[in-house]
Amino acid sequence: MSWRNPNSGQASPDFEIVGHRDGVVYLVDLDRGGPSVTNCAERVVAQVAADYPDHRIVYRDTTGRWDELVHDGCSLRAFRPWLGFTPELFA
Repeated sequence: MSWRNPNSGQASPDFEIVGHRDGVVYLVDLDRGGPSVTNCAERVVAQVAADYPDHRIVYRDTTGRWDELVHDGCSLRAFRPWLGFTPELFA
């Protein structure tokens, strides 16, 4: 999923939703040369939380590390290391 804020014209990160399970949605930063999910976390949270209300948002960054984007349903509150299930465990 590639997302661009229509009001700002700003480039947005390319990421893929790779699954959701037990109230968690999993994203992977595709690292296509644009901004990272980490650097655009506010925009990512706004979009994903709108599509997946009441879900935690976990993503794999460009180094392969899994982190949670802690949010209140619309705004980013913090980053937290993710030590739970990741989709790679099924691979």
